Amino acid sequence: MQAGDRLQFIPPIEFIDITQPDRREQFLDARETFSDLCRALFQRFQDEMRAAQFTAETRDFSIVEISLKVKAGDGSYLHIVVFSTKDDRDRLTFNVSIIEHNPSDLYLSGILYGTEDDRVVRTVLSAPDTDEDTLDDVTFFSAIDYFSSFSELNIHPDLDEEDLDERDAVKKEVLNELENLYLDEEMGFNRIPVAVEEIDRIAQLLMDVESFPLITE
Repeated sequence: MQAGDRLQFIPPIEFIDITQPDRREQFLDARETFSDLCRALFQRFQDEMRAAQFTAETRDFSIVEISLKVKAGDGSYLHIVVFSTKDDRDRLTFNVSIIEHNPSDLYLSGILYGTEDDRVVRTVLSAPDTDEDTLDDVTFFSAIDYFSSFSELNIHPDLDEEDLDERDAVKKEVLNELENLYLDEEMGFNRIPVAVEEIDRIAQLLMDVESFPLITE
């Protein structure tokens, strides 16, 4: 797909020694550049911004997001969500998800960039399992919707048995995903720190971006 071809700048997976002093300086520069890019996009599309506040696991946090799109000539496209979180300790994160869709809106692959401590890490997102019964149920990623569904299962004390089962299932799924991510990180397969050059290529990609408002109930 032509949309996926726009992501050819992403380098192959390699082991990166983050303890080297020169590397740490590069990662700090990448974090600053990435944060500035996200702030500029929030400013550019401020009229399209969604915001929400949640409580999860006794923590309060707020989130803002904008939904964007980069089109390709063959009808495929990249759905891009820029979002930022801030917790009750004023810890701020910036994130960009880039998800490839085919012309029929089917999710093909995804990448998530996010600030973490003194660096930006890249995480490969697996496409969800689909079958003929679900191909028509197109779901676009929204950070707010994701956090909302998870937090609501934690803050209601009067959940019935069915709701409790659902909450436990969601928690188990999230914990399994985190465990797999951490395992991939230890093996050097995921959550890869990125350099300024990669952030610059993301900025070039987003020069062609346009608003893509999500339809919400």
